[in-house]
Order: sequence, then structure tokens, then C-alpha cells
Amino acid sequence: MVTYILLVTLTEFGRENFKTSWTTTRDEFKKQVKNLGGTMTGYVTAGPYDVVEIIDLPQDDGALALLLGSLSVKEIRTVTMKAFHEDQVRKTLQQMS
Repeated sequence: MVTYILLVTLTEFGRENFKTSWTTTRDEFKKQVKNLGGTMTGYVTAGPYDVVEIIDLPQDDGALALLLGSLSVKEIRTVTMKAFHEDQVRKTLQQMS
């Protein structure tokens, strides 16, 4: 599985319509993640980002499709980071020695 962390900022449109559009938009996005064989966990946050989503997918191609699709969503803007689990980092460090 590959993991991506999405830092989400609501646009003005997204803030104005949060009660109705956020749930619908997020549910659709979550459904797409599931269709690609992945999972999505999210948190509404206080701070510079409005929402943090953690997405696990079987491969990078699915993540790319989701991210490109999210470009047309007018409710949000995202910063996307690929994450590496600590076990993967340890294994890689051991192989480097």
C-alpha cells in the first residue's frame, strides 16, 4: 500500500457551502478511493489546514488519478504528500548499511 496525506484548505465556496457540499464531495471522493481498493481516514482540524485526509491505496497510479480528479473540485485546495511508514524507512536504512 502507498500512503498519501492530503492537507485540505476550503475555498471561499467550500466555506460558504460547507454544511451541504463538504459531506457530498467527501463521500464521493471516499467512494472513489474504495473503488481503487484503498481506504481514507479524515480529520477536520484547527490550524492552517481545514481538513487532513490519510489515503492508503494499492499503487501510485490510483493516487495520481484521484489527485488529478481533485483539481476540478471547487470546494477545496490541497497540498499532497507521499508518506513512508516507519517500518519501510527502517528496512531501507538496514539495506543501506
